[in-house]
Amino acid sequence: MTRVDYCKSCRAPIFWVRTSTDKMMPVDRDPVADGNIQIVDGVANVVPKKSLVQGQFYYKSHFATCPHHAAYRKAK
Repeated sequence: MTRVDYCKSCRAPIFWVRTSTDKMMPVDRDPVADGNIQIVDGVANVVPKKSLVQGQFYYKSHFATCPHHAAYRKAK
């Protein structure tokens, strides 16, 4: 994990991690039982539900938990 930062909107503790598509993604600081992000060698990987290991903790993208996420969503 890199240094802890804070969301500019909700002030939650987060850190930034590179995705497999070479983009930076904010991730909640603490792993949780219902997360789906696994970080391997500094790269965030989304783990499909069928591949999640019960009892193992994963991270969550802060886009999924921030109460102000809509303000940062890019238009398609």
